[in-house]
Amino acid sequence: MHSEKNDIWYGQPVEPNDPDVVRMEVNSCFAFIKYIGPNKTLFKIINNVDPKFDYIPAWLINYALSKGIGLWLQRITDYSENFEGTEFERRSYINPVYRLIKKRLKIESA
Repeated sequence: MHSEKNDIWYGQPVEPNDPDVVRMEVNSCFAFIKYIGPNKTLFKIINNVDPKFDYIPAWLINYALSKGIGLWLQRITDYSENFEGTEFERRSYINPVYRLIKKRLKIESA
Protein backbone atom coordinates (compact mmCIF):
# COMPACT_ATOMS: atom_id res chain seq x y z
CA MET A 1 0.00 0.00 0.00
CA HIS A 2 1.19 3.46 -0.73
CA SER A 3 0.20 6.85 0.61
CA GLU A 4 -0.05 10.09 -1.23
CA LYS A 5 3.00 11.27 0.69
CA ASN A 6 6.06 9.14 1.41
CA ASP A 7 6.21 10.11 5.08
CA ILE A 8 2.57 9.43 6.01
CA TRP A 9 0.65 6.13 5.89
CA TYR A 10 -3.05 6.41 6.77
CA GLY A 11 -2.30 9.44 8.90
CA GLN A 12 0.60 7.80 10.74
CA PRO A 13 4.16 9.10 10.38
CA VAL A 14 6.62 6.75 8.70
CA GLU A 15 10.33 6.99 9.39
CA PRO A 16 12.46 7.64 6.30
CA ASN A 17 14.53 4.78 4.95
CA ASP A 18 17.97 4.61 6.50
CA PRO A 19 20.54 3.34 3.95
CA ASP A 20 22.48 1.64 6.77
CA VAL A 21 19.48 -0.49 7.82
CA VAL A 22 18.44 -3.71 6.11
CA ARG A 23 14.66 -4.03 5.93
CA MET A 24 12.69 -7.15 5.22
CA GLU A 25 10.87 -7.31 1.92
CA VAL A 26 7.15 -8.06 1.92
CA ASN A 27 6.19 -9.32 -1.51
CA SER A 28 2.55 -10.02 -0.75
CA CYS A 29 0.32 -10.27 2.29
CA PHE A 30 -3.27 -11.32 2.80
CA ALA A 31 -5.29 -11.11 5.99
CA PHE A 32 -8.74 -12.64 6.32
CA ILE A 33 -10.80 -11.84 9.40
CA LYS A 34 -14.34 -13.18 9.75
CA TYR A 35 -16.73 -12.59 12.62
CA ILE A 36 -18.23 -15.93 13.64
CA GLY A 37 -19.87 -15.10 16.95
CA PRO A 38 -19.57 -12.96 20.07
CA ASN A 39 -16.58 -14.95 21.32
CA LYS A 40 -15.15 -16.37 18.13
CA THR A 41 -13.39 -14.90 15.10
CA LEU A 42 -11.64 -16.61 12.20
CA PHE A 43 -8.25 -15.02 11.55
CA LYS A 44 -5.92 -16.12 8.72
CA ILE A 45 -2.74 -14.51 7.44
CA ILE A 46 -0.84 -15.61 4.36
CA ASN A 47 2.27 -13.71 3.35
CA ASN A 48 5.40 -13.95 1.26
CA VAL A 49 8.29 -12.24 3.03
CA ASP A 50 12.05 -12.15 2.60
CA PRO A 51 13.39 -11.27 6.07
CA LYS A 52 16.93 -10.76 4.66
CA PHE A 53 18.40 -13.28 7.12
CA ASP A 54 20.78 -14.99 4.70
CA TYR A 55 22.74 -16.52 7.57
CA ILE A 56 19.70 -18.29 9.09
CA PRO A 57 18.34 -21.39 7.28
CA ALA A 58 14.84 -20.98 5.81
CA TRP A 59 13.58 -24.10 7.63
CA LEU A 60 14.52 -22.53 10.97
CA ILE A 61 12.73 -19.26 10.15
CA ASN A 62 9.61 -21.18 9.04
CA TYR A 63 9.65 -23.30 12.20
CA ALA A 64 10.04 -20.26 14.46
CA LEU A 65 7.22 -18.43 12.67
CA SER A 66 4.86 -21.39 12.82
CA LYS A 67 5.38 -21.70 16.60
CA GLY A 68 5.60 -17.96 17.29
CA ILE A 69 2.32 -17.10 15.57
CA GLY A 70 0.38 -19.22 18.07
CA LEU A 71 1.98 -17.39 20.99
CA TRP A 72 1.35 -14.03 19.32
CA LEU A 73 -2.32 -14.84 18.75
CA GLN A 74 -2.67 -15.98 22.36
CA ARG A 75 -1.34 -12.60 23.53
CA ILE A 76 -3.84 -10.81 21.29
CA THR A 77 -6.61 -12.91 22.82
CA ASP A 78 -5.43 -12.07 26.33
CA TYR A 79 -5.25 -8.33 25.56
CA SER A 80 -8.68 -8.31 23.90
CA GLU A 81 -10.29 -9.84 27.00
CA ASN A 82 -9.01 -6.88 29.07
CA PHE A 83 -9.41 -4.12 26.48
CA GLU A 84 -11.58 -1.60 28.32
CA GLY A 85 -9.72 1.26 30.00
CA THR A 86 -6.38 0.49 28.34
CA GLU A 87 -4.11 2.56 26.13
CA PHE A 88 -5.23 0.42 23.19
CA GLU A 89 -8.86 1.42 23.73
CA ARG A 90 -7.90 5.09 23.81
CA ARG A 91 -5.90 4.74 20.59
CA SER A 92 -8.78 2.97 18.86
CA TYR A 93 -10.86 6.14 19.15
CA ILE A 94 -8.25 8.51 17.69
CA ASN A 95 -6.37 6.46 15.08
CA PRO A 96 -7.94 6.55 11.58
CA VAL A 97 -6.79 2.98 10.85
CA TYR A 98 -8.84 1.66 13.79
CA ARG A 99 -11.86 3.68 12.67
CA LEU A 100 -11.56 2.10 9.21
CA ILE A 101 -11.40 -1.40 10.74
CA LYS A 102 -14.45 -0.70 12.95
CA LYS A 103 -16.38 0.59 9.95
CA ARG A 104 -15.53 -2.52 7.91
CA LEU A 105 -16.47 -4.84 10.78
CA LYS A 106 -19.87 -3.17 11.11
CA ILE A 107 -20.50 -3.57 7.37
CA GLU A 108 -19.47 -7.27 7.39
CA SER A 109 -21.52 -8.19 10.47
CA ALA A 110 -24.68 -6.43 9.24
